[in-house]
Amino acid sequence: MKPLFLIDAYGLIYRAYFALIRAPMRTKDGRNTSAIYGFFRMLFRFVKEYDPVYCGVVLDSLTPTFREKTFEAYKATRQKTPEDLHPQIPVIEEILEALGFATVRMNGFEADDVMGTLAAMAQAEGRPCFVVSGDKDLAQLVTKGVKIVRMDKDDFVVLDEEGVKEKWGVRADQIVDFLALVGDASDNIPGVEGIGEKTAQRLLAEYGSLEGVYAHLDELSPSLRRKLEEGRERAFLSRDLATIRTDLDLSLTIGDLRRREPEVQRARELFLAYDIRSLAQEVGGSPSVGEKPTLEVEGPSRAGVSYEVVTDRASLSRWVEEALERGAVAVDTETDGLDPLTCRLVGVSFAVDEGRACYVPLAAPDVRPLPADVVREVLSPLLVSTEVVKVGQNLKFDYHVLRRWGVRPEGPFFDTMVAAWLLESDAGRYNLDRLAEKYLGWRTIHYKDVVEKGASFETVPVAEAGVYAAEDADIALRLSRVLKERLEAEGLGRVFYEMEMPLLSILARMEEWGIGLDGEALSAFGRELEERISTIEKEIFELVGHEFNVGSTKQLQEVLFVERGLPPVKKTKTGFSTDTSVLEELAARDPVAAKVLEYRSLTKLKNTYVDVLPGLVNPGTGRLHTWFSQVGTATGRLSSKDPNLQNIPIKTEEGRRIREAFVPQRGWWFLSADYSQIELVILAHLSEDPALCRAFREGEDVHRATGSLLFGVPPEAVTPEQRRIAKTINFGVIYGMSAFRLSRELGIPRKEAERFIDAYFTTYAGVRAFIERTIAEAEEKGYVTTLFGRKRPLPYITSRNKTQKTGAERIAVNTPIQGSGADIIKLAMIDLDAQMRRMGLASRMILQVHDELIFEVPPEELEVMKRLVRERMEGVVRLSVPLRVEMGVGRNWGEAH
Repeated sequence: MKPLFLIDAYGLIYRAYFALIRAPMRTKDGRNTSAIYGFFRMLFRFVKEYDPVYCGVVLDSLTPTFREKTFEAYKATRQKTPEDLHPQIPVIEEILEALGFATVRMNGFEADDVMGTLAAMAQAEGRPCFVVSGDKDLAQLVTKGVKIVRMDKDDFVVLDEEGVKEKWGVRADQIVDFLALVGDASDNIPGVEGIGEKTAQRLLAEYGSLEGVYAHLDELSPSLRRKLEEGRERAFLSRDLATIRTDLDLSLTIGDLRRREPEVQRARELFLAYDIRSLAQEVGGSPSVGEKPTLEVEGPSRAGVSYEVVTDRASLSRWVEEALERGAVAVDTETDGLDPLTCRLVGVSFAVDEGRACYVPLAAPDVRPLPADVVREVLSPLLVSTEVVKVGQNLKFDYHVLRRWGVRPEGPFFDTMVAAWLLESDAGRYNLDRLAEKYLGWRTIHYKDVVEKGASFETVPVAEAGVYAAEDADIALRLSRVLKERLEAEGLGRVFYEMEMPLLSILARMEEWGIGLDGEALSAFGRELEERISTIEKEIFELVGHEFNVGSTKQLQEVLFVERGLPPVKKTKTGFSTDTSVLEELAARDPVAAKVLEYRSLTKLKNTYVDVLPGLVNPGTGRLHTWFSQVGTATGRLSSKDPNLQNIPIKTEEGRRIREAFVPQRGWWFLSADYSQIELVILAHLSEDPALCRAFREGEDVHRATGSLLFGVPPEAVTPEQRRIAKTINFGVIYGMSAFRLSRELGIPRKEAERFIDAYFTTYAGVRAFIERTIAEAEEKGYVTTLFGRKRPLPYITSRNKTQKTGAERIAVNTPIQGSGADIIKLAMIDLDAQMRRMGLASRMILQVHDELIFEVPPEELEVMKRLVRERMEGVVRLSVPLRVEMGVGRNWGEAH
């Protein structure tokens, strides 16, 4: 007998929606389609795995259920269905119908009750039943004939009676009693206060059922007995709420759940109507009469692609001519390593149209490639042409490789990785495989499937290498066309074309130039740090009374919380936390915590910079080369890595000493230009607060001005302590600092911190209005923008979860400020680079550290550069308050800053 499959529709819909919450799928006109995409992606996986004949997709009631009438608070704490999820549910139902799936809903009852009744009907027929859901409530339905199917990330997990016991520690028939005791926060089922899972498992193992537990209260400890006695009514109410009904009058038979032949064309059209091309491609053909209906789930066909391996000059010239005519070409380089400053070019692929791409090997095991100088000669006119758009994925890498090979590519550029990041700045991953799957429904050939472990690309037979390399260029070109439309639809075209793409080559040249490092100075400082760390360690041992491994979290926990009796601040999976925030709180009570903080700070500097930086110097250039990422943050700020030069402490003596080890070439100078308080300047511009704007327009010390207003004294009478408080609040507002955090930062009582914050917003009423206005607009739109149109989605801005919503509100206020600052310095970099090149200056822009630019300048250009940098940075945009730049000059970075 064919099994019955029951799909918990809303469970999968919510899972799909929130899985893509940070990077939602959207139509060209901006409608969210994450639930549609994710639900059917999971459904197709399920169909491929199980090929169900009898299958019911079960939906929740459209009207209040009997549980909500019985217990008013039932599910009251559950997050409200997001506004952009509501419209997707009827679409999912329509597509399910087109695909031949029966949907079942009974108003007044939850989907769980409908599934429970259908499972009971299957059992009565002796038919196996599988319930597809991740909800633990449904585990109570499990019997010999009923199993749960849970969809994990890459697999399906089937839970039978033994599986339920293993996962939840109780039998399936004890699940309702288990929930009666521990409750269920997701449904606001109260349970018994103070009873956790371990206790509930022990009680049910001993006494069998809820009634059994209450029949033996006299055998329990006084504390546990009291909890159960006080929670008796809640326990039995909770069990009633958790018990799934299995006796509904559904007015259907299991035969009604047999899958029908899919209306393939209709399903495809529905997917395409919502711009979900990948799923439209995955819908297979209808089965013939007499066959069991199936939904074929396959990757898109590669039929129609025309990839060529080019090994003669005439063919290469034809490809280049076609690319020049079309005005756009996708380029991808294959190398023997991942460091663009040391790797060797093995081959180049490029695509001129969807499905039309070629691979030009420069090294191969089984063909004689064209000589490198011939390939360079033929390709150069294409790559340097300013009339041809160069498309690529992570194009900065290819730019580096080609420049070292002897070709200097010129824009315009279109980097698909950067475009995808602009569209989904919180996604975190923008690799070609993921983008191809998401936007094209294309499953790429993976590098590991082509190149054996430890081998180089040049060892791959050219037939395989050609398909892999040409596909990469082909996909990049296809992606560029999809992403171009999305960028325009989202209003992000200006940020992409006028800011991010011109910046690409500037960053590459900064990376290529690098920065000098005084290894001897750093080594000397390393020896000093080693002595200081050793001294601090001895001081800790003296305070504690014995030696221990200060770097061991476990041993430190024992010392602080057991031996010294300090109060734990928060817990982790392995015990009480000893992270920086905890140690900062404990430092006021105990000198050991303060010493450990100092020990950690110095060891981190030594291990991260002092010991590591000399080994990162490029032997060929004798300089250090950091790598800037345009896609490393959600605000638009650049990040750097290998090494990360943006995290070297600025305010500490140790940080200054590390910066002193960065030096220009002999005889040259470092010029540092730092936007002064740019985030507060932008806050003044956005909030239009009269007092804040006046302070900046009149060139006042804004922290002193704030202190004057907060404490009611003339500016000249503001004390250093009052200025420190004002400065902390000024910057704290930008990052949504709470009174609790302010009290910790300033070492003052929380009530006093609250008074300071209230006084601040009374003083700067325009700032409060800006914050309230920004949050309200974010709630309405679901995103915030910078002054220049960069967007950041805020999926949790309407969440009922207080922590999520508070975090989203902080981001909503901070992003327009920090993101606009990032945009301004990017525009300044683009403008300065153009001016320096136009003037033929030898000076180089070599580093960007948030609001600071570092230039390496020959002595004869120093005065010219000082004037130019100030003029262009302060004049790059016009705000309602002036931008000001602080400049410094030095023989090392520490002196210059």
